[in-house]
Amino acid sequence: MHYSTKAGHLNVVKLFVNSSADAQAETKEGKVPLCFAAAHNHIDCLRFLLKQKHDTHQLMEDRKFIFDLMVCGKATKDEPLQEFILQSPAPIDTAVKLSSLYRDMSEKEKERAKDLSNVAVFAEKMAVELLGIAASEYNAALLLKAKDHRGRPLLDVLIENEQKKVVSYASVQRYLTEIWTGRVDWSFWKFLFFAIVVFICPPAWFYFSLPLDSRIGQFYYYYLFYMHYACCFTKN
Repeated sequence: MHYSTKAGHLNVVKLFVNSSADAQAETKEGKVPLCFAAAHNHIDCLRFLLKQKHDTHQLMEDRKFIFDLMVCGKATKDEPLQEFILQSPAPIDTAVKLSSLYRDMSEKEKERAKDLSNVAVFAEKMAVELLGIAASEYNAALLLKAKDHRGRPLLDVLIENEQKKVVSYASVQRYLTEIWTGRVDWSFWKFLFFAIVVFICPPAWFYFSLPLDSRIGQFYYYYLFYMHYACCFTKN
């Protein structure tokens, strides 16, 4: 199947798949047929194989495949990238991580920096659109608490990858407001006083860092979380 994909023989590739051939079979170098389809710009084979079972996370660790996916999309308005995101187990998570990957690659690949930067923006816009669609059907809190294959909540992934447009989405902001207050019904001055106390008083830091089942403890935890969030998005 790898040779057929490399040569761009879609009918032969389909025959292999229909005959129960493994579309995730790897070469000695760890390459699957999808990698050859992207590397040789065979869009039809790429479209077909993206609809077959594949390991999204493993492919995202292959920087050459990610780069080739961008190249394939130049003549098709990023269709392969869009299909890759939509066919993944967690499209929002995938779009966010791809945006970050392409942004990092744009800083290293100077010759293709503009193309990589453009596709990073495309992936981020897809993440915003997907989040908007999902938030209209499901509770935003459930989406943001959903964990990736490494056990990290989506909200942590957004902040880690500095996805400003996604984080600024209305549903995300409402959720951040809720966790920022810890659902404690206090006035602004009470919040301010409490923030100052825990900031300047080391014993308070220790006490509220304990795994206490209280809304005040939750507020303190997210106070620190929000400070980290603010620092990430105000640098540079």
